[in-house]
Amino acid sequence: MRRVIRTGVWGFVIAALVVVTLHDNHANAQSPAQKAAATKLKAQQDALKKQKEEAARKATDAKRLSDAQAALQKQQEEAARQAAEAKRAADARAAALKKQQEEAAHKAAEAKRIADAQAAAKRIQEEQAKKAAEAKRIADAQAAAKTLLKESATQKKPPVPTPAPISVQPKTGAGSTIPVNPVQPKINPQPAPKTAPAPAPVQPKTGPGSTIANPVQPKVSPPPAPKAAPTPIQPKTGPGSTIVNPAPQPIQINTRNLDGLESDFRARVENILRELTRQGWQPVVAEGRRTAAQQKAKFDAGVSRTLNSAHMHGLGADIIDQRYGWSIGQNHAFWLALRNAATAQGLTAGYDWNLPGIGRDVAHVEWTNWQARSQLKK
Repeated sequence: MRRVIRTGVWGFVIAALVVVTLHDNHANAQSPAQKAAATKLKAQQDALKKQKEEAARKATDAKRLSDAQAALQKQQEEAARQAAEAKRAADARAAALKKQQEEAAHKAAEAKRIADAQAAAKRIQEEQAKKAAEAKRIADAQAAAKTLLKESATQKKPPVPTPAPISVQPKTGAGSTIPVNPVQPKINPQPAPKTAPAPAPVQPKTGPGSTIANPVQPKVSPPPAPKAAPTPIQPKTGPGSTIVNPAPQPIQINTRNLDGLESDFRARVENILRELTRQGWQPVVAEGRRTAAQQKAKFDAGVSRTLNSAHMHGLGADIIDQRYGWSIGQNHAFWLALRNAATAQGLTAGYDWNLPGIGRDVAHVEWTNWQARSQLKK
């Protein structure tokens, strides 16, 4: 078996050598023209191959350039995205910082308003205490004066003297049963009152032409002079006196933040302040007219729900009791008193509202239908 295989292999090798030899002989047997054509064809093939290789190289370079451009564009887009993201972050930080600064400024302003209100309340309390002490001194002095006047009026008055009876003298002389010059009985004088002189008794006429000759006159002792009533002490009034009987003074109100309000609306707000003061509260206008910037700040802070408020037209006001500010709950009696006083003046009270997220705006009063009025004014 091995011999057969070895024989076949050698036969194949010998055949191949024969073929190669024949091919070489055939090639050597070609004419010069054929050789030139073959050379030309080979050169063309080589040139075409070279062109293909050059085109492939150019295509590869172009692809590399395109890939590089795409990568560069991608890098630029990524850089732009990162820059935009950084700008957004910076804007957000700046907005947050601005909001914090505005909130801090608002809180500082609110704290200042509260401090001012507390200082004003303290001054008013001191003034009221001073006025109360002065009123008490005046009342005490008036009471003392009344007591003196009453004591003077109730002192014992001198009794009214009773006139002595006039004695009837009997008729004497002709036709009388009583002889002329009768003996007159001795008359004891009536005791005179100590406090007032008694009237002199009527003396009968004597002497020539009289029917009574030399009658015996009663001896009357003169009464003591009556004791004069003490002069009542009048309390001193006028400048420099603690007793002044002034006319009723009008109710004084705090006029803070009233200047920017419309005149007719201001008059009604002043009536509200007087009524609340009369009830014993200490009302003050916390905010009156606002500028557009102030209203926007209120809107941005979430305190207001609109950029067009009655405050901007001088037709809205926030009224608080300066002792409490906004620290009291919405059901405090002051807010209800403010609401009643505002509606009595024909104004709209925020006490009756129900705003989303806020509820009632208890300190706010405004001109009813102020929007129509502001449009007419324009």
